[in-house]
Amino acid sequence: MRGSFKSEYSNQIHQLLVTVSRHFYIKEDGRIAYQETPLSAHLKNVGDASKEPLVYYILRDHFSGNFFQGICSGRKLIPLIDFLYAAWEPKDDKASLAGFPEILSVPKNISTPELLSGLKELGIKPVHPPSGFASGIAMIRSLEENIGFNLSRLAIPDLPGLLSVQDRINNYMLGGSFRKSKKQVWEEGLTQDHPRMSWDFVSFREIFPDPDREEFILPWKGEEETPRVEVRGRRALPPMEGDVPTPQQLEEAQQIVEEGKKKFFSSARSARAFDALQITPFCSDAYLYLANLSKKTDEKITLFQRALESTKVIWGEEFFEEIDRNFWHDTVSRDYMRALFGLGQCYYEQEKIGKAAAIFEYLIKLDPEDNLGSRYFLVNSLLYEGNPRDAQLFMRKFDDDTSCMLYARVLLWLQLEDKVQARISLEEALEANMRVPYRLLRMHRVFFQETGYYYYPEGSSEEAELCASISLPAWKKTPGAKDWLFRQVKKRNLQHIY
Repeated sequence: MRGSFKSEYSNQIHQLLVTVSRHFYIKEDGRIAYQETPLSAHLKNVGDASKEPLVYYILRDHFSGNFFQGICSGRKLIPLIDFLYAAWEPKDDKASLAGFPEILSVPKNISTPELLSGLKELGIKPVHPPSGFASGIAMIRSLEENIGFNLSRLAIPDLPGLLSVQDRINNYMLGGSFRKSKKQVWEEGLTQDHPRMSWDFVSFREIFPDPDREEFILPWKGEEETPRVEVRGRRALPPMEGDVPTPQQLEEAQQIVEEGKKKFFSSARSARAFDALQITPFCSDAYLYLANLSKKTDEKITLFQRALESTKVIWGEEFFEEIDRNFWHDTVSRDYMRALFGLGQCYYEQEKIGKAAAIFEYLIKLDPEDNLGSRYFLVNSLLYEGNPRDAQLFMRKFDDDTSCMLYARVLLWLQLEDKVQARISLEEALEANMRVPYRLLRMHRVFFQETGYYYYPEGSSEEAELCASISLPAWKKTPGAKDWLFRQVKKRNLQHIY
């Protein structure tokens, strides 16, 4: 068909594409922004463009749609030869794109005699795409839609943050139909001669002579011993340095954060928090708010750690070493405690139970009344580690009949192998919230969206989600607990109550 390629098996034709984003660019503070009107930057002037756009490097297998990609900024481009080697070299995942093609489609705007001669020496036939569609440009729209979605889930929408979710973007785009992914189609479509590649990186680079730098504007070869594909961009968070902020600066920054909470779009709320950090990088309220906006655990950890550091800079290390007083009653300590609690939640989410338990135990020392709800995480941490006796002693310290503690008591008796008491405790737990077993049995996880616990009505589905998320690691690790719970709820015909 005119204006397109036709391939019959994997690695017969690869399509190389290097293109500038038409809508995403990096702001001066490092955040990635979206512009509805197409950007005016092109590869020839990308380094001098008024706005620094994202640039996409893509190598796509024509037969299967499997691809390898790199994302960088317009001012820190990826060396082209490094990218080609990284795309073709064997990967740990056997279904990932690898091996030389028989034909490589090279757009004219990045084609040079040096590139074409090197490809021919490798046994690859270079051709120019007969149309933009044949170059693979059609996948850019899907790529940018996925970039936009994933940036909306980041509280810090900068290039390092985008690179951290690049695998998620790729996996979604490679999903293909519900039967086979594009990786599977590629792997099954390989012939006996493919994939083929026996060159080391140094020998590979030597095949391609350097082009005329006045005519070819892309970086050609990196100086490292391994191919340089990921380019680190500017972080959007300001460095935590400078003088301790004055009370007036803190008040102004906190007011901006409060104003941002009234905004409808999360991007606008996030932008106001960054505005507050421009006044002082030690605004703990801004970090806490950004952490609660984030959907990514690693990002949340960074923000909670910054909130902790900010409070220590403002009030001094010694202020938080006097643990004899009740910290929660001293309102200036609450940001410190909320940051610690959020950090513990993140470690718990990652099932780093030991680190999380140490934080929650420390928080209870700071606030014996436990206004944040550390006890729910701590008792389940003890059960996760197989210490039911310690968990039993801990439960006796709190007169607590909330659903999370009641379901922890059920698991406690199961670990102590007292199924009579376990059934009695289950009846009490079901009376408090009968929606929890459904969520435990389907092994569903949710993010801890806010630093705090009982914001939800007792017996509600929201409380059940949170209770199940806290309880789940310990239930999963206790042998036979899930099967026992299923049999009990089936007897009562409760397995579908959600």
